Amino acid sequence: MKVRVGTCGWSFDDWVGVYYPYKLKKTDWIRYYARDFRVAEINSTYYRIPPPRMFESLAQRTPPDFEFFVKSHADVTHKRKDAASSMKALSECTQPLRDSEKLKGYVAQFPQNFRWTQGARDYLLKVRDITKEIPLFVEFRHESWWHDDVFGFLREAGLYYVSVDEPKFPGLMVSGMRVSHDVLYARLHGRNADAWWNQSKGDRYDYLYSASELESFGETALNFTEQVNRIYLLLNNCHAGRAVQNARQLREWFVQRTGEAEEITPDDDIFTE
Repeated sequence: MKVRVGTCGWSFDDWVGVYYPYKLKKTDWIRYYARDFRVAEINSTYYRIPPPRMFESLAQRTPPDFEFFVKSHADVTHKRKDAASSMKALSECTQPLRDSEKLKGYVAQFPQNFRWTQGARDYLLKVRDITKEIPLFVEFRHESWWHDDVFGFLREAGLYYVSVDEPKFPGLMVSGMRVSHDVLYARLHGRNADAWWNQSKGDRYDYLYSASELESFGETALNFTEQVNRIYLLLNNCHAGRAVQNARQLREWFVQRTGEAEEITPDDDIFTE
């Protein structure tokens, strides 16, 4: 199947009872998740870079065709002072995923103060050179990155654009799908405008997409099938299992719309309650 749907992370305590069975061990969450999906982002690496044994465990606990995208550390995207050391550490730790051919790319999510300037472009080229053979997917939060010159630059630089869906605010990145290479990669953050800048109003990722909104994403993504080799739609509205609920709905929509289905076989029966 050309389209793969998944979530931005899977290790959330508030998914227990909503998605994971209550008695399921945390170490088995990824195996349970892999019964439904064949792609996931590892987002914990934004906060800390774990030891290689964690990635080795993930490689062992997922099927051969499972795919991971790993988020770069905040040192790379937000502090932007020692990208080389941070990416080198991440590269060394993710070696088990590379050995198993499950690492498909790094995701660098830049903040809104990272804007379309010559300095920013030079920095992206620097980070790209560090990641070497692993594709680098870049997400921007400022609207200055939404014009044709950006995509010309990304194509020439060998950088993969991350499309987003998020609330509409002045200066915030435009929601929509575009590509810079042969992969469409979209991160759907939800549209909780009230809490986006105000934590007192809740979790910004507490949003459940409607069936019509999911259908719109699906139809838009299918418009790219002749341009790309792979389509990834990752749900990041992770609060209380919203992401996994919407991801299941979206995957089922693709099955009904295209007549294609991912061949996913449950690991075994240890997950029954």
